[in-house]
Amino acid sequence: SLVLSVDASGQPFMSNNGKPLACQAPEPVVATSSVNTAKSTVVETTVNVNLAADTLFKFNGSSLNDLLPKGRQEVVNVASQITNNFVSVSHIALTGYTDRLGNANYNQQLGQRRAETVRQLLVQNGVASNVISVASSGKNKPVTNGCFDVKQRDALKACLQPDRRVTVAITGIAK
Repeated sequence: SLVLSVDASGQPFMSNNGKPLACQAPEPVVATSSVNTAKSTVVETTVNVNLAADTLFKFNGSSLNDLLPKGRQEVVNVASQITNNFVSVSHIALTGYTDRLGNANYNQQLGQRRAETVRQLLVQNGVASNVISVASSGKNKPVTNGCFDVKQRDALKACLQPDRRVTVAITGIAK
C-alpha cells in the first residue's frame, strides 16, 4: 500500500508497503495579479479599445446583420489582438454607448444590443465567452459636448458620432 504524508518537519514522506521512498517537494509556484520575485515579475494590465459604432453598425443598428464590413473586420482584429498579445485574459468588459438622440430607455437597450453583438463576434473568433461581461451606458457618458449648437440633422448626426461607440477593456497578462 502506497502512503503519502508529511513528516514532523513539514517534508513530504512516501512509503510503499512500509518501505520509505525518496520524495522531493517541487518549488512553490505563486500566481497572483502582481508577483515580484527574484525570478520574474508578472503584472496584469488593461488595454482599452474604442470601437466607433458608426464604423461597426449601420446608423441605429445593433445586430450581426447591421454590422458593416469594416466594423466586422475591426472586431475580428480585436479578437486577434486578444489571442496574439495576451498570455492570459482574466476579463473583457464591453460597454455600448449611444448619442443623446432618442429616449433614454431606447438608447440603453441599443447600447446593450451593440455590446452583445460585439461579444457574439468575439466569441465566434475564438475569445472565451466566460471572461466577457456586457453593459450599456446608453446616452450617458458622452465624449462630445452634445453638439447643441448644430441644428441641421445630418451635421448633428456627424457631430455626435464619437458618442456612438462600444468600448472594450481587456484585462490580462500581456506577452
